[in-house]
Amino acid sequence: SQGADSKLILNLLASALPEKNYTILEYNYNIFEMYCMFDVFIHVPIDQEIEAFGLTYIESLACKVPSIFTLSGIATEFIKNKHNAYVVSYKNADEIYNNIMEILNNESEAEQIANNGYNDVKKYFNIDSKLKTLIELYTK
Repeated sequence: SQGADSKLILNLLASALPEKNYTILEYNYNIFEMYCMFDVFIHVPIDQEIEAFGLTYIESLACKVPSIFTLSGIATEFIKNKHNAYVVSYKNADEIYNNIMEILNNESEAEQIANNGYNDVKKYFNIDSKLKTLIELYTK
């Protein structure tokens, strides 16, 4: 199903880009399947405070998708440039483009960074580490 703003978004796409330059995907309830379709995932909030948490950072890395981010929400706590993702400055289209090209032209580096992202998600966002943190908090 399409969201309330889908017509607006489609009109903006049609006025800004040739149809051959984008693909419209039907809504997919299987998030893992959707992320796995991407060659590159980009999530670039405009400042550090705008993202409340940012589950999308964790989801894309858990699916081993080479990702380009700005640091906002949870990303400020664990994303490191060229370790687990590619980090760009806020509102910087040139950096986004350059990192897309780097990912597409250096697949082995992109794969290693994506694997690091996957491993970091497993390390920091699992039930055991969360329980340990809670136990430490309540036993101090």
